[in-house]
Amino acid sequence: MRRLILLACVLAPAGLALPGCASYDPHDRIVHARFQCTDGRRLRVDFRLDRKDAVVRPEHAKPVTLPATGAASGRSYAGLGEGGAYSLQGLGDRVDWRAPAAPPVSCEETH
Repeated sequence: MRRLILLACVLAPAGLALPGCASYDPHDRIVHARFQCTDGRRLRVDFRLDRKDAVVRPEHAKPVTLPATGAASGRSYAGLGEGGAYSLQGLGDRVDWRAPAAPPVSCEETH
């Protein structure tokens, strides 16, 4: 169901806001999303559709760009950044975030 919503967001005409959609920039083909994590952390993520990567901007930390890893379903991004390995994986409006020197955490998209 979430895939249909995301597809509707991506295909929506410029300037049209659809309920339940992360914001979408049709010129850059970027889906902007915000996540609230169970431990209080917050993430802003730009899913760059043309580049097949995600720019994760953790609150109070440097952004990290993660290439898509080709998940069979859902979304999966992983790569190396400052301090070690990072990953963002999920399905629907939930993701699991892993960063160096911190325990993995589950996060839910906020609208």
